[in-house]
Amino acid sequence: MRRPKLPLVDLAKEPVSISVVEDPGTGKVSFSDIPEKLIPRLIETFGAEAVDMVLEPSAIQGEFFQTLGVTTRRRPRHRDTFGGGVLEDRVRRLIGEGRSGLAPYFMTAINRTDEAIFGRTGVIYFVCRKGCHFCQYRGFDEEKLDAAGIAARMLALEKAGADNVQWLSPTAFTATLVEATWLADTEGFGLPIIHKSEGEDTVADLELLDGLVDVYLPDVKFVTPEFSRWIGLPATYPKRMEAAIREMYRQVGKLTRKPGRKSLEGGGLLVRHLLMPGGAEEATKVLAFVASIDRGIPVRIMTSYEPLHDAQAIPEISRKISKQEIDFVAQYAHEEELHHVLIG
Repeated sequence: MRRPKLPLVDLAKEPVSISVVEDPGTGKVSFSDIPEKLIPRLIETFGAEAVDMVLEPSAIQGEFFQTLGVTTRRRPRHRDTFGGGVLEDRVRRLIGEGRSGLAPYFMTAINRTDEAIFGRTGVIYFVCRKGCHFCQYRGFDEEKLDAAGIAARMLALEKAGADNVQWLSPTAFTATLVEATWLADTEGFGLPIIHKSEGEDTVADLELLDGLVDVYLPDVKFVTPEFSRWIGLPATYPKRMEAAIREMYRQVGKLTRKPGRKSLEGGGLLVRHLLMPGGAEEATKVLAFVASIDRGIPVRIMTSYEPLHDAQAIPEISRKISKQEIDFVAQYAHEEELHHVLIG
């Protein structure tokens, strides 16, 4: 099959945008993500302590890492799929169906993400138009990439020393990403792929990624349809999400680690959930749902909620979460003996 020539990508010239929130009461600063090339400027502006807090895994994350099982997998899944010719056949079919198109994105960078245990993550940020009330990724300039442009950036991130490549908000662009992976693989791309979505990919789309993705990192927004009004997603979300999580688990199992390595390279499923104001009980329902699939699936309950944008006009979610809400979720995990839950 004919391959297009990949464009040259200079990561130093790639656009970089981040969201910064500073609490006027405590002075605490939170970042959407931290691109490495912005670290000196952020330290100069906010101080080394504020930035250092998110650059390395915390002690709690380190302990969480040690609870994971160990894998013997030696190379990324997509290399096996590429080597057997399965990936090329898949791409040929998708191109024949006219499904590989353009994907809007706003940034490519090696980041120290909010999941620091993954190391130096090379992230391609695609544009999500779902419209969650409190989304941090708003108002950034965007451009469009075809499969060749995405592949070129995956290779550039690898050359720059990334530990893995993450697709952020990839749900609407699955066919294009499948072709991009094949194009990158023809040039020797060898990093693990992390798929970080909102957890509502269709099963059919996820099946196209079977054998390509090493780590699925879905954000489970809610499991109770009535909770949708607090998020900004349709009430039908839970049904799609539950099917997606089960398919992700079927493909990669629960998250594992490689012995002797600081970053997670074993592959598998890690579910995330953002604890919302008034959402402590909802968080326990998320934990119960994940445990119904496999009690060994690790779950991160994030406590970093900020009432941004539209959320400020919605009374129920116009505040930060409380210590009591965090303690409620922690107590539930303890009582249910869920040993792979990270809160924070």
